[in-house]
Amino acid sequence: LYVNGDLFVGIGEEGETLKLNPETGDTLKEMGFGKRSCARLTGTPYQLFCRAEPEGSVFYDRIQDKVRYNGAFRPACNDGVIGANGLLYIGPWLCDCNLSLMGSAALTSAGDFVFSVSPEGRLTKGNAYDREIQAGQADPSDWSQYRGNVKRTGTTPVWLRGGIDLVWQYQPEFEFEPTAPVSAGGKFFYAGDDGKVRCVNAFTGEMEWIYRTAGPIKAAPSVWEGRVYVGSGDGHVYCLTANTGELIWKFKAAPVGRRMMVYDRLASTWPVNTGVLIHEGKTYFGAGIIDYDGTYVYALDAKTGEVRWLNDKTGHLDEDSRKGVSAQGFLTVADGKLWMAGGNVLSPVAYDLETGEYLGKQPGDGTPDANRGEEIGVYKNKYIIQGGRLQYSAAKNVVNPGYFAAFSMSGSEIPGPERRLNQGKIPPVWDDYGLYFTDGINLPPTYWSSEDLLK
Repeated sequence: LYVNGDLFVGIGEEGETLKLNPETGDTLKEMGFGKRSCARLTGTPYQLFCRAEPEGSVFYDRIQDKVRYNGAFRPACNDGVIGANGLLYIGPWLCDCNLSLMGSAALTSAGDFVFSVSPEGRLTKGNAYDREIQAGQADPSDWSQYRGNVKRTGTTPVWLRGGIDLVWQYQPEFEFEPTAPVSAGGKFFYAGDDGKVRCVNAFTGEMEWIYRTAGPIKAAPSVWEGRVYVGSGDGHVYCLTANTGELIWKFKAAPVGRRMMVYDRLASTWPVNTGVLIHEGKTYFGAGIIDYDGTYVYALDAKTGEVRWLNDKTGHLDEDSRKGVSAQGFLTVADGKLWMAGGNVLSPVAYDLETGEYLGKQPGDGTPDANRGEEIGVYKNKYIIQGGRLQYSAAKNVVNPGYFAAFSMSGSEIPGPERRLNQGKIPPVWDDYGLYFTDGINLPPTYWSSEDLLK
């Protein structure tokens, strides 16, 4: 690669990039990074780009003489990163590499963008804000949050007696990708990538109400005391009445109102894809896609929508490389901490439940070193179960199989050592007696008791 009178070639030891004198061939400098595999070394007058080792992209700043890594994506084979029109174009790529995104991406300069945010002025009160909301009677058999509860066990105390018969079936008018459903008070609620929240009568199958948000919804709603909570791809969290679907309040989680195309859907750069976790009268959620664009984690009063705490720092735990936690998965609660599946650099990650202080590890040089799966839960308040499907991947994607692991919560390290459970994208389920998991839809389930896990 010839740039501004210098020649750059990947012929050093173990493929390291060298700067050569183009007339004599003498080595002028060892650049400190190497090109991996078949992705080309490319550049602009001010930067060089290549595929990184162990994975991702290398961005070499020629002005600052600095190497930075980005594990969110990698250059396509034979193409590399292309600079044009004031943008950087990356992709398309589709592989089993430990990346956070698949496909194609276009990047622009952040310029003087301010990543820190103020909690003020983010709450919008709806018509039902001052209304008394009928909470209804809580039932332990309700499936009011994703996978049944805040521990995400995927199990219920309800016993099934006899056979299972079809009572009703609903066929939508237009195709969309639905979230997992939740249920409470004789109703069940679900949303979808069409941005709509739906309430269905659990006994008749009749649609009772629909609420439209302005972005795709990827995570299941949550139900608490007569209210329905949902995070949308438009960068907001919505609190609705469970009976009528009227707006109680709306909260802007995204730092600003910026939109872009995200896999054929117009969405915020900071969608709320973590879902909304309800715990002891507070709502918890995160906004963002990739750490370098900023990650925003909130705790609000579940009734009023008032901010209890905000952490806007963990996307850039390393401020120079802008690497850290990505909001790339769901949430759970254990041991006085809010846990989140945090992408492929750091995951799982933990925040103090009362203050929002980050309690986990640092990102190092930013290379991918974590399980990027979006699922997370708690087993017996001793282990974090995390892994599974890459959040931004097709449901039928077989290229990125994923895996699940149990992370110990004992000891000073957060999280503790990892023990692998099963391959694939099917989450384990568990109760107080043990875990059940499988490596695939055509394979029998495996049961581990608590003692098996301890071994």
